[in-house]
Amino acid sequence: MSDQKKIVVHIDPDIEELIPRFLDGRHKDLGTIQELLNLKDFKKIRTIGHSLKGNGAGYGFDRLSEMGHTIEEAANKQDQESIEKCLVEIEDYLSRIDIVYDG
Repeated sequence: MSDQKKIVVHIDPDIEELIPRFLDGRHKDLGTIQELLNLKDFKKIRTIGHSLKGNGAGYGFDRLSEMGHTIEEAANKQDQESIEKCLVEIEDYLSRIDIVYDG
């Protein structure tokens, strides 16, 4: 992905120590959602999407909140294709973020 442009995300330095764990959790969410898709468990997928929607912006990752909303809505419709597409987008986003701690 070296040819992909980095996505600069400005984060409050007061929460700097929380960011690695938060991002690790989002990577784990990708695998969890994929497993839940295999089980057709859209209710649990919706819950994860809702959580991502609520938490992303709180940590400074507005785009993750938007994608969480997309997953939540797609799960409500049991739209597996949209969820899979969003998982690819989240994976790409996470691979390209460059965090800047603004103080």
